[in-house]
Amino acid sequence: MFTKLNRMKKFCTSLLLIFSFSIYSPAQAFTDVPVAGIQYLSVLYLIDENVINGYNDGTFQPNKLINRAEALKIILSAAQIDVPETNVQKFVDVPNEAWFAKYVNHAVSLGVISENSINDKFYPARPVNRAEFAKMLIKTFGIDTAVFDLKNNLMDVPETAWYAPYLNFFVKFDILVPNLENKAFPEQNVSRGDAVEYIFLSLLKGKALIPQTLLNLCEKHLVATVELLETKQLSPAGLTVIMAEEYADLVLQIAPQNPTAKAAKKTTEAVKNLVGSFYAGENGRIEDALKSAQNSWELADEASRLNPGQYGMANSIKNLAHGLADKSRNMKNLAEVKK
Repeated sequence: MFTKLNRMKKFCTSLLLIFSFSIYSPAQAFTDVPVAGIQYLSVLYLIDENVINGYNDGTFQPNKLINRAEALKIILSAAQIDVPETNVQKFVDVPNEAWFAKYVNHAVSLGVISENSINDKFYPARPVNRAEFAKMLIKTFGIDTAVFDLKNNLMDVPETAWYAPYLNFFVKFDILVPNLENKAFPEQNVSRGDAVEYIFLSLLKGKALIPQTLLNLCEKHLVATVELLETKQLSPAGLTVIMAEEYADLVLQIAPQNPTAKAAKKTTEAVKNLVGSFYAGENGRIEDALKSAQNSWELADEASRLNPGQYGMANSIKNLAHGLADKSRNMKNLAEVKK
């Protein structure tokens, strides 16, 4: 369906056959990106893919606007397009020594942007708006909007507007959700948070997310969850394991029959049961704590059979589950003695 994205999908799915988990540090987090929702998933995915970076102060600054040069760079990077150095200047405001020159010039050669702009300028420092970003992304990903049945129901997008097919494509595939008045606001400037969401959702709809990256992020969050449980930080652990499951589900969408993908899902279920066992134990629900601990052990064991390379993670989960089960049994026996 999406030409370049489908090529990426074939490449990534074939590699998934040999993937196994490796030990990762706790999940990366930003103080201004809550651990929940599509923006969190998008930010961490594109950070892991080296498409975009956070800041040294621990923030991502999702509300900061990006300019046209920055937009081209992250879109080309997300599409995994090699950008050669060039000495051919295409615009008077894009000197060859500028960091963004090669991205702008290569985008012209790809047909992503036109060389014949007004006043022979590209305006690299100007904030990119939704219409421009949608066109850059769709052109870069090699998507032919003409093959889709794109209805133009947006109140602020004239049917003859140059950007109509791009925004209508975004709406059709839920990359962009119009407001209640069915407006898409084509001239609205794009923030860093908007940009990562548009790119991530486009990759998701084209089934071109990289399985290894999703697996890495899944395990980062599982390791972080276990560490949070060990220090009894139950609420953060609950949120973190939900994000791990989101990443595991995305891998399963790409390769539903792959043993490694199935093992990742089983492992997230095992850790979710660990969280449930901790919660139940803290609230005095001994039977529920014991049952969840037993479920966790069984799921972790099943995951290790599906993917022997995941033995280390599975064994850590099983040890925790075993300890929780023993604690629950002791508490149950003590309660019965008191009767």
